[in-house]
Amino acid sequence: MMKTRMMNIELLRIVTMFLITLWHFHEWYLLPNIENIDRFTAKFVGVSMNFLPFHVNAFILVSGFFGIKSSSKGMVQIYTMCLFYMVLNFALNVYMGNSFDLVKLIFPISHGGWWFINIYFLLLILAPYINLALDQLDRKRWKLLLCSLALIDCYFGFIQHLGTLYNYGYDLMNMITVYIVGRFMSTIYFMKPKMKKSCFLFCFFIFAKVAFYYVGKILNINLILGSNDYCNPLLILAAVYFFFIFWNIKIEKSKWILFFSKSVIGVYLLTSCTITQPMFAEVFSVIYSNLKMIPYSGVISVLLMIVFIFLIVTLVDKVRLLLCTKLNQWLQNKIDFYINQYLSLIHISEPTRHLRIS
Repeated sequence: MMKTRMMNIELLRIVTMFLITLWHFHEWYLLPNIENIDRFTAKFVGVSMNFLPFHVNAFILVSGFFGIKSSSKGMVQIYTMCLFYMVLNFALNVYMGNSFDLVKLIFPISHGGWWFINIYFLLLILAPYINLALDQLDRKRWKLLLCSLALIDCYFGFIQHLGTLYNYGYDLMNMITVYIVGRFMSTIYFMKPKMKKSCFLFCFFIFAKVAFYYVGKILNINLILGSNDYCNPLLILAAVYFFFIFWNIKIEKSKWILFFSKSVIGVYLLTSCTITQPMFAEVFSVIYSNLKMIPYSGVISVLLMIVFIFLIVTLVDKVRLLLCTKLNQWLQNKIDFYINQYLSLIHISEPTRHLRIS
């Protein structure tokens, strides 16, 4: 859609990945080691987690708003990125004397253990055809489509937990739903909210979700709207208005924002490897022990840890970009060549087949 990168949206990508990394760090380190963290930090971070699960939806909305275009370039970039981090994962495992499944090196997307990459790659395949269909819709059909998606994803999936649709929002159905919501947000049929309205509605939906969670906890009942499932409609709506908070921010071109935003997927890939998690945990222990005498040292240590992860992985990702740029171009040219050859054969064979019949 837009050839020049918008700094406010690039900043949104960085912020959402920062929140995703914080979420992951809480899951694989803070929760299992809760007894080693001071009580205030454990409580503060635990409560904060209830406000964060809109992050993945906000990340997908960016793709939906600007649209995924049909090209081999995106698929090649995703493949070589996953391959690079899987090779790094393999090297670290060999160095540590651990076993490693070599199938992951051959099929890093499908066997790498990155659920988001699995589903996003499927979306890359489907998105161009989804875009073609959506371009034909008028206001009435858009409303019908959005109601249908709400019925399928939020009712049959989120509420009814229909097995063929529901996986806590870690599924293709929810990603397609959020992608299409993002496409709708970019149309003339959606009135883009101003900053004040975006902030109010974001806070309303996210606090409503948190309120359902704590009311359910107090009453000892399961209020489903308080869940952290990505297909929770309150979290999808919160993500929509979180997007527009950044949409309303005006930022001049910044080389630093671009420097970090180009590597945000790398942050997800490397921090999701089980071999790197103990390494980051050791760094956190050092940071935490050195800041223990400072007030709120635990919270400060957690935030510094996420910043450290971003810095280290971004530098690693710059190495990937240097190594993979030529490989990406070569693979892309090869794929485009064979696709064109295949299409030209189909084009030739069709009239030939009819001539033979006649």
